[in-house]
Amino acid sequence: MKITNYSQIADRYDKNEFRQKVGQDWLLKKYLEGENQPQYNVLDLACGTGIYLYNQNQFLRDVEIKW
Repeated sequence: MKITNYSQIADRYDKNEFRQKVGQDWLLKKYLEGENQPQYNVLDLACGTGIYLYNQNQFLRDVEIKW
């Protein structure tokens, strides 16, 4: 069985041109704004190094989210 050490390839993985295109999640923002709650719990079940989560945290900084 092949074992991959993801900490060794994370930098190369993040520099992939398709990974860099991870943008702002407007659907998530629209959903959260429609719910009108004081705080939200959001679970990100994606694989990767956290680019999606980092971008959304910056984009939705005005929304109280517990990631």
